[in-house]
Amino acid sequence: MKTYSTDVGTSPYRAVLSDFNKDAVVDIAVLNPENSSINVFFGNSDGTFSRKLTLHIEYAFDSYSIAIGDFNNDKEDDIVVGNLGSNDLSVLLLQYQPSFVSSSVYRQGSSSHPSSVTISDFNNDQQMDIVITNAGNDTVQILLGYREGTFTNIITYSTGINVHPQHVVAADFNNDNQLDIAVINYWTSDLRVFLTSGTETSAVASEYATGYKSFPRSIAAGDFNKDGWIDVVVANSATNNIGVFLGFDYPTFRSHNIVLQKRDSIPYYVAIGDFNKDSQWDIAIACRKTNNIAVVLGKGNGTFAKEQLYALPVSADPRSLVIGDFNNDNISDIAIANSRKKSISILLGNGNGTFAPHMSQKTIDASPVSIAVGDFNNDSRQDIVVALEYANSIGIFIGIGNGSFQNQISYQMPRESSPVWVAVGDFNNDNVQDIVVTNFYGHSVGILLGYGNGSFTHVTVFSTGNSSGPCSIAIGDFNKDNRMDIVVANRNARNVGIFLGYGNGTFSSQITYTTGSGSMLVSIAVDDLNNDTVLDIAISDFRGGRGNIGVLYGLGNGKFLVPKIYSTGVNSDPSSLAIGDFDNDGRQDFVVSNSKKNNIGIMLQDKSEPFGKQTKYSTGDDSSPFSVVVSDFNHDDQLDIAVANSKANNIGIFLGHGDGRFTLHKTYSTDLYSAPVSIAVEDFNHDEQLDIVVVNSNKSNVCIFLGNEDGDFTFLQCYVTGQSSEPSSVAVADLNKDNQTDIVVANSGTDNVLVFFGLDNGTFSSPMSYSLDYESHPTSVAIGDINNDTLLDIVVANYGSDYVEILLQTC
Repeated sequence: MKTYSTDVGTSPYRAVLSDFNKDAVVDIAVLNPENSSINVFFGNSDGTFSRKLTLHIEYAFDSYSIAIGDFNNDKEDDIVVGNLGSNDLSVLLLQYQPSFVSSSVYRQGSSSHPSSVTISDFNNDQQMDIVITNAGNDTVQILLGYREGTFTNIITYSTGINVHPQHVVAADFNNDNQLDIAVINYWTSDLRVFLTSGTETSAVASEYATGYKSFPRSIAAGDFNKDGWIDVVVANSATNNIGVFLGFDYPTFRSHNIVLQKRDSIPYYVAIGDFNKDSQWDIAIACRKTNNIAVVLGKGNGTFAKEQLYALPVSADPRSLVIGDFNNDNISDIAIANSRKKSISILLGNGNGTFAPHMSQKTIDASPVSIAVGDFNNDSRQDIVVALEYANSIGIFIGIGNGSFQNQISYQMPRESSPVWVAVGDFNNDNVQDIVVTNFYGHSVGILLGYGNGSFTHVTVFSTGNSSGPCSIAIGDFNKDNRMDIVVANRNARNVGIFLGYGNGTFSSQITYTTGSGSMLVSIAVDDLNNDTVLDIAISDFRGGRGNIGVLYGLGNGKFLVPKIYSTGVNSDPSSLAIGDFDNDGRQDFVVSNSKKNNIGIMLQDKSEPFGKQTKYSTGDDSSPFSVVVSDFNHDDQLDIAVANSKANNIGIFLGHGDGRFTLHKTYSTDLYSAPVSIAVEDFNHDEQLDIVVVNSNKSNVCIFLGNEDGDFTFLQCYVTGQSSEPSSVAVADLNKDNQTDIVVANSGTDNVLVFFGLDNGTFSSPMSYSLDYESHPTSVAIGDINNDTLLDIVVANYGSDYVEILLQTC
């Protein structure tokens, strides 16, 4: 005699026979009154029974009688149960459904505690591979599929020390056609990205903070801003927000400093040019305290010769400099704005990297603080414009062509506007150079359109916002419409403002990008920093002693990503920056003047990484977001986010704007004390609207919300997952190929997996149960064709038993 277990605490009472799966072999259905369930043992042709299926009878008590019959004329045997305790009958309408059998167990090591699982083909061999995060030993592992559902090689990557990796997602983050891995670490509150090379064993890891003690729980991926780069969203359970990391080809930089000879020189402003005609970039530095110009000649490999010093008038206080050819000898010269001396100085180049002694020219009753060059009267000679801060004006110096200039011509700015920066460009497409000015206390930018004869229109003012304090400006075509646009650094408002040009001297309203609380912007520059033919914006930022360079990478449509931060050192106070390729590798580099450190910093572009700074969106006070998923809920072709908030007992919907920004749309209750912990999305009722399924750990149920076309949802119904089952994870797919989406739930409390087969109206059949080992405590479930038989299989990460279990579909 052979016996078959019906599980502990079932007390089997009656049995019936039928061929439930139409394989011409008799099966047995056993009724268990103790827990109101039915065990189905599927027969084999040799008289044995190899598979057990558990059907839970909802809302039933003391089920003591069972019978079979075809109750809906579908030529399939159904089951009816008499419930003595609840005084009713339960009818289970059966359909032909697939069955699963535990095929293989892959142990991850002692106390590994696998916490998350996902499925993809990482080595492009047409075999599905499995990725697991192991919270117990701080690793992420790839089980490489071999054939017929077996796995031969395991690749292990460390996620850190005492980090407790929580959740994993796979995607191609750096657009190299190789799948990469992103893992969130719970204890250290960070995102770890592993860029794989396709060689199976190697990966480059990058780390991104999710916020101090944010304790991230879940991660999802998608292209939120349609730039062709995969982005990710993280659920930060302890800080009650979701964090969005926008993917991009972000350069990295390696830094070294050039210490200046004279102590306390206060290097304040830098500019680059080729001073010795060797086709290598050289650097000129304005040193405020020592009243000189330092010139360092580049060697073309990212290093520089010892500086040469050129004296300026006593107490000159040089605040700004610019490179130009002022005597038409095709040799670079330097023009300097001397603030305290109220003058400009010219250093004429000799062509070998040296300069003649300075020549100076007075400005009229004002201190110049910014300087720029242009040909304002179309005579092929370079002219100069300076910002005269305390006179509330700008001064024009028309070049004579021998290094000297005519007397100053002044143009008044608005009263008490305090102009602090000037730049030159053609803003109305008439091939005549115009001038733009930032008015720090006027909180505006001013445009003076040139006539082409050295004279200009009266200033036209564009507001940068109340109390914004614009301090620096640059120009470029940010949206590729062949019209000059303006970018301004607003120090007091702590943002960067974009004015898109219309090509007639007028501009759009300002579009702003925050630079973060505590930022203190000083200067701004524009260039293509990552070789994508799109202009990017770089800002220097004091930031309360934590000096840095922030880069807003452009998308080519006038929009930019949130700033990516590169440190210039503690207390460096980077007062200006310039951009050039200093090591001839075809990639743009930075030079910054570190005004408090008596040095200039060289930042050579090195490699790239996939993500920048996190943008946070609140999910509500004490909400504890636990799981996230991305999809387009309102049919606007923009990805949106749904988040399960375990302490707030609700689902939050964030609608995407298509540029990487999101807005909280609505929240939907999952019931009091329900604790939703996992969420998935699919169209369950075939109305072409995405619906949501969420598992509620405390309520031991799974609930369905049907979607509407505007991104709203309507609660449909819940299905119990068993008493004290504590469901922990949900996944969806069409398991039985009937064009209905089915639901798979992992129950951590009862150590089993439930399969709810979908019906055609968004509802689901009673679940089939597949037991796992005692105290396996499954925490994550994924679905995929593991053995290439065109049938979908189930993979479960068992946190309690330290292994991953594969349930292969058998029919």
